[in-house]
Amino acid sequence: MSKIPKAKDEKRLYFAYGSNLSLAQIKLRCPDHKPKGTAVLSNHRVVCNKKGDNGVDFYAGIVCSPGDEVLGALYQLTEADINRLDASEGCIEGGRHYIRNEKDFFVRNRETGEVINAFTYFVVKPLVPKKPTTVYAEKIFQGCRDHGFPDEYMRNLRKWFLMEPETP
Repeated sequence: MSKIPKAKDEKRLYFAYGSNLSLAQIKLRCPDHKPKGTAVLSNHRVVCNKKGDNGVDFYAGIVCSPGDEVLGALYQLTEADINRLDASEGCIEGGRHYIRNEKDFFVRNRETGEVINAFTYFVVKPLVPKKPTTVYAEKIFQGCRDHGFPDEYMRNLRKWFLMEPETP
């Protein structure tokens, strides 16, 4: 097995796949962030399988899905940024909403093809996926546009978010 190259800042690289793709949102949550390009998580897809505190709205999580790919943004974060992001994601208080995973989570840089160890958030108690609110989905779509993701990926998201029917 080949060794995976280790970047100097790898433990601080965050793979954002949901609403934190939005440059406006990440700037609010992590004011010291530094964009580090985009990446791909293979054999997964984004679905809205986390129920919000109001008991009605659903938020993004990633699930295994052979053959699918999740596109995401890579941000280098400071410790203070990570603490703020943990709080925003409900990762504190014993991981009430999401848990942060830094161990053995690898993505591929879209520009260079390099395999990178990053961290991301996983839903603590995933539920059957539901359709997100239009406002929440638009925040994710804006993030996709912010990072120049292809239209085909946004069409996949619409299907995965149950906004359009899946085609065989």
